Amino acid sequence: PGCYQTGYAASANPYADQLMAHHRMHAEQAWIVGASTVEWHQDKEHAGPYARSLDEGSLRWYTAYNSALGFPPQRLESDSATPLLYHKSKLVIGVEKLPYPWFFQAVSKVISVDLGGMSGQLGKQTAQIPMTMPLLDPSLRESKGERLQRIPLKAATLICYESIFGEFCGEFVRNGANLLCIITNDGWWGPTDGHRQHLALARLRAIEYRRDLLRSANTGISAIMNQRGDLLDSLGWDQRGLVKGQLRLNPAMTFYARHGDFIGRIACMITVLTLLIAWVRQKMPTKPLKAHP
Repeated sequence: PGCYQTGYAASANPYADQLMAHHRMHAEQAWIVGASTVEWHQDKEHAGPYARSLDEGSLRWYTAYNSALGFPPQRLESDSATPLLYHKSKLVIGVEKLPYPWFFQAVSKVISVDLGGMSGQLGKQTAQIPMTMPLLDPSLRESKGERLQRIPLKAATLICYESIFGEFCGEFVRNGANLLCIITNDGWWGPTDGHRQHLALARLRAIEYRRDLLRSANTGISAIMNQRGDLLDSLGWDQRGLVKGQLRLNPAMTFYARHGDFIGRIACMITVLTLLIAWVRQKMPTKPLKAHP
């Protein structure tokens, strides 16, 4: 489904209502889409550190997020219709977050500066919790009653820039994710190698954690890949279409999931130790050679 962008809150959004109504027509499916969401605050005192005022002098404050919405299957009446929500945690520097927002806001009032449509910072989520959705598998039936069995889908929802950080993705996996999902916009790279490199990094995530991966790039390369990083199906750059494939939900923990980038940390320690030894040896006085008769 790509990215779903609005300026409204997900809980009170006419476009979200249309999306939820369409989802009810396909109640057996699980959907994950991108969204721009906002959280409204009563006043500045109740606002968080990333909140902004609606207008200069306005009493209305809000926090903007780059988010993912999850729509679980609604096969049974007891199934919740409330969408799941994840806010992007790794923000792009210069576009989604800026250092010293008070300075850039002041400069923009005096000098015409294009800051990509924002100054300040988007809100972010601190915990990487996967979206849990009970899927309905018609191949698994009870011996009596023919009731469909539930399969616990726990999807890691990586938004664009987040997918390049291997150890960050591991937080989702350590919290139970058995499937990796990436939602991204890669069109700003244009016809360069950027979108292909972004796809290649996604293959590393699948290999590192032995998780099947879904990648929805509405201006990039959408793809399905298995736990070895093999592409099962894909669309070309900036192409409209559909990818299909069978997915395996793997709850097992890999060595990398348990220990992270330990090789890099050990390499850094060895490098620092080597430089320290070389510096000490350089500072030590050299003993003169004894002359032999």
